[in-house]
This record gives sequence, C-alpha cells and structure tokens, in this order.
Amino acid sequence: MSQVIVWIEDRPDDVKHLIAEAKNNGYTVVTAAMPHRIRADLEENQNNLAAIVVDVMLYGVHNLNTFGKHGIPTDMGLEAGWAIIEHYLRTSDSPYRDLPILVLSTRKIDTKQEALLETIQQKGGGTIEYIEKREHGWQKRFSNWLNNLKTQEQKE
Repeated sequence: MSQVIVWIEDRPDDVKHLIAEAKNNGYTVVTAAMPHRIRADLEENQNNLAAIVVDVMLYGVHNLNTFGKHGIPTDMGLEAGWAIIEHYLRTSDSPYRDLPILVLSTRKIDTKQEALLETIQQKGGGTIEYIEKREHGWQKRFSNWLNNLKTQEQKE
C-alpha cells in the first residue's frame, strides 16, 4: 500500500492541484474536515501515514471533544488547526507525534501563532512547517516540502 497523507482541510477544492501533485508523487491523499472524520482517517491509516497537512481555519470545528479533548478553544474554527496540532497530534502520547506536519493556510502567521509553533516544536516530535498561501512562491515551497518528504522516506 502507498504512503498516506491525511489532509485536514475544509475546502479541498481550493487545494485540488496540490492534492493532485501529492498523488502524482505516489501518495494516497485522504481529506477530512470534521473531527470525527479526521480522527477516523488518522486511525485507519496510522500504519501507512507519511505526513499530515493541516489548514489553520476549519470553520466546522468548534471543539475537540471527538478527540477526547474537552474545553479546548478553537475560536469558532479560526484556530482549529492549531488546536488539533497542539492538543492531539503533538501530545507526548500521540501516535502521530513524530510525523511531519505541513500547516498550509491563507492566513499570515502572526506573533502569537509563531510563539505557539515554537513552543510545540520545542516539545519534540516531527517537523512542522508553515506555508502561507498568499506568500510569493508558496506553491514551489509546497513542491519542495513534498520532495523532501519523499527523500526522507527513501532514506528510511
């Protein structure tokens, strides 16, 4: 079975060309937006996961109760991606802790998010890269991330 990228995105049509690129590189891409589907897709593909792509703004995600994480704010979905990374994907007991994560968002990363990203990275685990979709050359950065992912897999 091919390696899987779980893509947490509430508007997959907006990134369909990137999903196609990942598929053309040999990955199976599974997209999910709602917590129950995100959790199910991660669990179903756990043994074949190569990486996780996360959108910051997931408008349908108002809490992380499905992940067993109660009382975690998502700012009505505006910060849901960060909440999922911090409280589910990068916890010390998460089976996804060591997987690379790409945060892909139209929002410019602000100082609060930069500090959060740094705090999460200091706790260890796989790499986390942030790409802003409004930044010049962002699609090339995505292609480079994908190529680096493939290279890392080949080394293992």
